[in-house]
Amino acid sequence: MNFSEFAKRLYPIIGTGNSQQSFAKTLFETIATEEGQEILKTISLNTYKAYFNGHTGISKVAKKITGFLDKYEFEQYIEEQFSDLAKTELCEMFSDIFPTANEANIHERLADLFVEIIRDAASITAYSSANSDLKLNAELSELLRRLYQLTVDFRTSLKYADQDKLLETISAITKKLEALYFFYEKNLVEAEGLAFLAYNICTSWNKFVPHYNAFSNSQDKMSEMAQKEAMIAERLFLDFVNLILSSMQIIGP
Repeated sequence: MNFSEFAKRLYPIIGTGNSQQSFAKTLFETIATEEGQEILKTISLNTYKAYFNGHTGISKVAKKITGFLDKYEFEQYIEEQFSDLAKTELCEMFSDIFPTANEANIHERLADLFVEIIRDAASITAYSSANSDLKLNAELSELLRRLYQLTVDFRTSLKYADQDKLLETISAITKKLEALYFFYEKNLVEAEGLAFLAYNICTSWNKFVPHYNAFSNSQDKMSEMAQKEAMIAERLFLDFVNLILSSMQIIGP
């Protein structure tokens, strides 16, 4: 399913009172983080209308906001803004995709689908760019492979409370992300799709770090605030790992 099909299914149920372009704009804004919304500010209402109608694909914007997605915000948008009747209608509208969805989980299913639509759209341009230069493809693939292995080491160090190994691994991740950011800078013009894959991964890590540090530096790690930071950090770390894996799938071996 592409964005136009997704938006057109939603519109009769939760788009009432909005123009097509305003509704498309709202959908993007409710799936994007604050950083992503800054990117979206550059998009005109006419472009959003073209997105809605399917006259223009979303690949260009998708590759820019892939690293700035927050599906939990979109879940809340569906869950809190619309009635149970609307949710029932959404279940019926998407019954061919989610045959077992109900009013209690349709917001989660739709959020997952929207994220998938955006990431699939982002991969179209990125894959095309990757194929245009196999050397860049291989370079980025190797960086991501090593970075993923470091995320495994990071989790292992946490599990066994190996502080020395943990600090060593964080340092190694930081260096690998510096290499990724350099890859982004040097290839932004000639291989924009690949460059933004690298950039989005760096951004994803930067969102994780403050919450991890807040928990790690807490005097009382069992306090309510510390546990809240730990939960946020866990979610953001999973997003970071999943973004690495999805990027590896996009560019191939």
